Amino acid sequence: MRAQVVAANEAARLMMAAHAMLLEAVDQHRVSAVEMAGAADGYRMAAEGYQVSAERYRQAATGFQATSERLMSVIAQYRDALSQFTTPGNLGSLTDE
Repeated sequence: MRAQVVAANEAARLMMAAHAMLLEAVDQHRVSAVEMAGAADGYRMAAEGYQVSAERYRQAATGFQATSERLMSVIAQYRDALSQFTTPGNLGSLTDE
């Protein structure tokens, strides 16, 4: 009977130690889950930031394209204006008439 009591006490002691280890593991798991949630929030915020940056870049590219088209239009208008005041051929041929 004494051996059974000693065995039961030893089993209880081992169960208490295992319980404490289990509680510690659960606490570590909880801390890790909180850290992972924080990291996920960080990634989400970064993704939103990249999305905002990409949209701004797209808007800037659209603005550059519009500016380029305006510049090409101005160049064409200058070319037309210059062609109206430029005599084709040799200027000396005008005095021969």
